[in-house]
Amino acid sequence: MYSRREFLKTCFKIGGYAGIASLGIEAVYEAQAYGILHAVGTLTGGGAAGGFTAGANIYVCDFKQAAGNETGSGLGLAGADLVLTENGDPAAAAQDGNGNWYRTFDGTADNFDGATNLANTACSGAGGTYTIGIKLANLTDEISDAFIRLRDATNENQLMLTISGAGSTYGPQLKVGNVWKNPAATANNMSFGSAIPTWILGWADGGVNNVRFAFTATDPVLSGSTYWNWSTFAAGDRTEATDAGNFNGVAWANEVCIGGATGGAGGDIIANVYKVFFSNLCLVNNAA
Repeated sequence: MYSRREFLKTCFKIGGYAGIASLGIEAVYEAQAYGILHAVGTLTGGGAAGGFTAGANIYVCDFKQAAGNETGSGLGLAGADLVLTENGDPAAAAQDGNGNWYRTFDGTADNFDGATNLANTACSGAGGTYTIGIKLANLTDEISDAFIRLRDATNENQLMLTISGAGSTYGPQLKVGNVWKNPAATANNMSFGSAIPTWILGWADGGVNNVRFAFTATDPVLSGSTYWNWSTFAAGDRTEATDAGNFNGVAWANEVCIGGATGGAGGDIIANVYKVFFSNLCLVNNAA
């Protein structure tokens, strides 16, 4: 009889990362523990929700609980810093047709608060690199809803992935040193109501002039040290903030919110949310 380790090794030999991921996220964690999968930013695949495993440079939290808080892993964090604290009453986790877990946020103050140390570890490093993202589906078209929002104690620095304006384009917002650096909103190409999971992303490559944002249904595929190329995103699905500055040394102390703005009416998304991730690396190749 196969041991669990031998079974997972066989699955990996036959199907690679996707073969392990098709068994569910717990199988991925087991395969990491057995040394079958590496734990630093390797691709898990796993059907429509795809994504990363957590590791030294990537925090990942899957939304899979029946109720209450969600707990992620990675980025060298521990204890309370790994926990996303529930607000409102997001629905119990359900599975889509590919077996991937998600929780439904209904727009009535359903969101999660992350630990400030999560944002500080991912987005305040001296190198100026970071990537943040959320994976969701069945997004309702609303005005000025926030997918991920980071603010410091004085609101002089803000990083927000948002829907923006009537007709709802993707309009991320960026404030550095009390100066708004907002890029242009994208074209109205977001697939509202689509059951196809979509990644909504923001990242910086360490240069002072380039903070970029995009959305895509393309799952990440590891190539060298990055998972997407700038060319992966259609011209109407991406945007760039020029002369953006950076968040080196910023203390994100006021708000780390997933799925809402918590600052006013209409700020909470209506969507099926699969996962969120934070990394202190730039996971997009801006030159390709």
